[in-house]
Amino acid sequence: MNPGKLNKRVKLYDDITLLSTIWASKIIRTKRRDDEQNEESYEFVIRKRSGIKPYLLIQCENEWFVVLTFDEFEKGYLKLKCEKSKIHSFYDTCTISRFQETETSYGETIIQLTPVHIDIACELIKIQNARANETDQHNEISQYYIFYTENKYTFKVGDAVEINHKGDIYKGRVEESFKFHTHQEVTFKLEGEA
Repeated sequence: MNPGKLNKRVKLYDDITLLSTIWASKIIRTKRRDDEQNEESYEFVIRKRSGIKPYLLIQCENEWFVVLTFDEFEKGYLKLKCEKSKIHSFYDTCTISRFQETETSYGETIIQLTPVHIDIACELIKIQNARANETDQHNEISQYYIFYTENKYTFKVGDAVEINHKGDIYKGRVEESFKFHTHQEVTFKLEGEA
């Protein structure tokens, strides 16, 4: 392939970290059957490089794309098969904190809860079923919630969650997270429920 055909400046992101700005060629393929709406697929051709993997984000001309798969195209080039990233309108905000080592002014290393994502856009969803844990000594009912957010954030089990939903604050701990092509779903256990 002629390097001169790489005519678009694109940015590669891993979560929220900018990896690099590179030259690429954007290919739009349209499939259409007689009775169906147009369906577009997107491919980017780039020079072969390390660090390419599924779910990287590509920003090209103010549009976002998610890398689904990649293959060697021609010698020295890769073809990235992508899907257009959907932009969601999330009206809630959340702050995620994680236990991390920090150093005090006295030089002592301590482990404390430190914010890692502050006021990120999300959407809170209440799960209708609560999980009950009954023993002879006590009866514990746990409330679980889900929130949706963009794929560019990383969550770990045990992260502290604080969500502002229409002026109400919900606090809990991350139980699990799952990334879809367009967004991610994070389940957390509400704290302070009896």
